[in-house]
Amino acid sequence: MKPEETQKRLAQLEEFEKRRRDLILKAAHELRNPLTVIKSHADLLRDKLEVLSSQPEEVRELVEAIAEAADALTQKLKEFVDIANSQPPEPRSGR
Repeated sequence: MKPEETQKRLAQLEEFEKRRRDLILKAAHELRNPLTVIKSHADLLRDKLEVLSSQPEEVRELVEAIAEAADALTQKLKEFVDIANSQPPEPRSGR
């Protein structure tokens, strides 16, 4: 490989690594939101279970919020795995 090809490939790999890092940081930030909803609603259900058992509609709403947040988290995790499994771009042949 010629020195200019090596430099170009190194630049590509550095850019790929920067983008991968940025995406992982963004994914971690995105995962916090549904986790916060799941945790807060689960804590509320646990703390208020006796009172809420006489209010089934409120219980259903809280459980639905937990389920929706869990679904969002599952989707984000799938995206995160896809990013983690991504490969750096292949060097382009200049021929």
